[in-house]
Amino acid sequence: MPNWPTKKLGEVIEFLQKSSRRAGDGLNNGEFPFFTSSPIQKKFLNIADYKEEAIILGTGGSASIHICKNFSTSADVFIIKSSNKNRLENKYLYLFLVASTLILNEGFKGAALKHLSKEYLKNIEIPLPPLEVQKKIVAKLESLLAKVSEAKKLRAEAQENADNLLSAELHKIFEEGKNKGWEEKELGEICELNPKKSEIKDESDTLSVSFIPMAAVDEYSQTIVALEERKLGEVKKGYTYFRDGDVLFAKITPCMENGKVAVTKGLKSGIGFGTTEFHVIRPKKEVLAEWVYSIVRQQEFRDLAREKMTGSAGQKRVPVRFLESYRIPVPSLAEQKKLIKQLGKVSQKVQAVKEIQNTTENEFQTLEQSILSKAFSGELI
Repeated sequence: MPNWPTKKLGEVIEFLQKSSRRAGDGLNNGEFPFFTSSPIQKKFLNIADYKEEAIILGTGGSASIHICKNFSTSADVFIIKSSNKNRLENKYLYLFLVASTLILNEGFKGAALKHLSKEYLKNIEIPLPPLEVQKKIVAKLESLLAKVSEAKKLRAEAQENADNLLSAELHKIFEEGKNKGWEEKELGEICELNPKKSEIKDESDTLSVSFIPMAAVDEYSQTIVALEERKLGEVKKGYTYFRDGDVLFAKITPCMENGKVAVTKGLKSGIGFGTTEFHVIRPKKEVLAEWVYSIVRQQEFRDLAREKMTGSAGQKRVPVRFLESYRIPVPSLAEQKKLIKQLGKVSQKVQAVKEIQNTTENEFQTLEQSILSKAFSGELI
């Protein structure tokens, strides 16, 4: 390892500004990154403009690090740059901060929303090889990280292709159904939506039932991954009622868009309760729960549902009337069973791909951290 000198960041960086205003509506919906290079409304925001290249470091919640020029910002951020370009290259500083994300996150303190203090940042030590060496490190890192980025892009494309497999199979089935003359009916006609709790009014409050919070519905496998046990008296007021064989469909953003859909199975006493942000779809005699589930879980269905959402930003919900009027093909029960089995095989393949992709994503993160760590310990040059 080279014997590079080190300096505290406070000795080699310049703070251009720290905005005193938090991110709010009107600027990237209040989400990271808290800056933009596009024209934005400035009427209600305390926005500072920057023409030169600088580093934006988010100071609220956890570290978010970006480097750019010709940008505007209004948020809990530090805007920093090298105070001596003869000693410290801006891109080297940026990549060092990215490599130091864990160290930066340790400096976030506070009871509710945690923040990073200027003093903590100023006391972090940075290795300072000669400027030419810094430039070589930057070039090497940009080359290696670009390759990782390309691999991530290919991974994302493979994931998208896998997600499309199930949709394509369903479209194929629907087209075949048209040729067979399958009748289409509204969900509200063939399913009971959000059934009444009066069905269980005679049950004892001491009866053990299942409870399913939103977090228990996994958006990737679209299954229920955890069942809690409660007494009926604890949950019969203020929660959504369902029973075995119902389809749960998250109605609120972003849970709906993320795909929180599942069929209820193995409920304690056959009865369940959960968050009020579920729509409950209970098939009648003409359809099977798995057939309805295979349709409402699809991205295409959720895209249509998103267009019909009502409410304010962050609290938008799918109205029940959208479900009531949505039309689906209704083959015979025997054919539904056959097709459900067919779709299940495709779903298993898709899930296997997703599991591989999740593993790959973790490996990419580990690889990136390893590359960054080696760069600043002198192992890459």
